[in-house]
Amino acid sequence: MASGIFKYTPIDRSSRQIRLLKFIPNVGLGDNLIRCYLETYEISQCPSFIALSYTWGEDSPGHKITLNRRPYFVRDNLWAVLCVLKSLIRPDLEPTNMPSITGSMPIDQQFNSKKLWNRFWVDAICINQQGDFERGHQVNMMRDIFSSADSVIAWLGPEYDDSNLAMHSLFHLPDRDWCPGYWGEYEQELKKSEKAIANLFMRPYWSRMWIIQEFILPSHIFILCGQLSFWRSDSWLNFTRLPETATEQKVVGKILPGYRSYWRSCSPYYHQRILHLLLSTFSKWSCSDPRDKVFALLGLIGDITSLSIPRLYPRTPVPLLADYTISPREL
Repeated sequence: MASGIFKYTPIDRSSRQIRLLKFIPNVGLGDNLIRCYLETYEISQCPSFIALSYTWGEDSPGHKITLNRRPYFVRDNLWAVLCVLKSLIRPDLEPTNMPSITGSMPIDQQFNSKKLWNRFWVDAICINQQGDFERGHQVNMMRDIFSSADSVIAWLGPEYDDSNLAMHSLFHLPDRDWCPGYWGEYEQELKKSEKAIANLFMRPYWSRMWIIQEFILPSHIFILCGQLSFWRSDSWLNFTRLPETATEQKVVGKILPGYRSYWRSCSPYYHQRILHLLLSTFSKWSCSDPRDKVFALLGLIGDITSLSIPRLYPRTPVPLLADYTISPREL
């Protein structure tokens, strides 16, 4: 291993470059250290990749991996999902289409001999979080990143609080609205998993500001919790059909999946005019940087260069872009 900690090579901010993470097999190395390599691409020329949607957590980075053969440290939740993703990589196979998942089962069984593409976009690693200019540059590309990804993995976290039961139940939601007695045998099964489903919806993932656009923008969302997963473009929309007692959190169980369906049915013309609605709808979602209350929603607006900030620049309005060099008060 090369000496010294990992240092980022600057991205060309005059272009539309992004970095992608690739796992390096541990063949013959005799340990379980996660080894990765960062590659830089023009987004229009990227190979197939998967974007990761997850929560950072409040802990300090304490898990060691390597990037380009140099030490790099990540937080607990990211470490957990990297371990799962690494176990899926088949370096001996070429990329194939994403498998069509037919149920909630152990993720390694779902993939069998199929390969999960060995290129990922993970914000905490692929963006130099210490560089304000780069952060702004990459945040302004979030719409393109999550729209260009072949799929998005929504990592809900490790298995606990009967999440396996909840995942099984949610996958098998009937494709029709709920009313007492109408779901037949499934209604009895739902009662058994009611608390587990409520606990799943109360996880920190659902209250994070950044997951709003990460959940709404992609065509396909691959849901991963512990070792269980399913992948269908429409599964999460069925959450709006759950009875209130099955979620206990109307904001999570109804608004976000419902808004995904609503937003995707609207025209791009409408997307450019809904910033005020987004700010109101998702005002209670959390983020560590108050500026992200606005920046985390810009990807849903469409052509953000058509918006401007006349109060901050009264003489010459400028496009509303993510800019971490300005203060929350200025924003």
